[in-house]
Amino acid sequence: MADYNSGTVLERNLYFLLPFLPFNDEKRFQVCNEDDTKLGQLLTEYQSVLFDLDNDVKDRKVEGQTIQDLVTLFAQVADRLAENYGKVRKGVAGVMSSAKFWLESDRVREEGRLEGIVDTFDLLVETGVSEHTALEMIAERKGTTVKEIEEVVYGKEHLVGV
Repeated sequence: MADYNSGTVLERNLYFLLPFLPFNDEKRFQVCNEDDTKLGQLLTEYQSVLFDLDNDVKDRKVEGQTIQDLVTLFAQVADRLAENYGKVRKGVAGVMSSAKFWLESDRVREEGRLEGIVDTFDLLVETGVSEHTALEMIAERKGTTVKEIEEVVYGKEHLVGV
């Protein structure tokens, strides 16, 4: 594992090795804890890994839930290894807590929610409710603003200049 870095793991799609990467950085933790520049470099590296993983999920190279689980394990391993290095521990926790990968199930659920809003709007208008009133009714029901419902119904391009 010592021969593998995040670049190698990502290039070869060896995602299952992600939780082991913090072991390669453990020797750096003391220096990083004492030097904010070194800590910043470490956290930037971890953020870069998350960015690359997010792109792999978006490109459908790997399932979002799989990566979310592996990143959670990565964070747990790093947290345990850095338990004596407060600044490193806090920094890594902050970076890792920002990792939320778009899951396919979330995408499908969101598409269904948006379609439901549009269908409801169309039905209300077809039954004689004015567009503005339909937007207000849906916004109230969904607990959101008319503008947000307009964005869904008409698309964001419609609202340019509003």
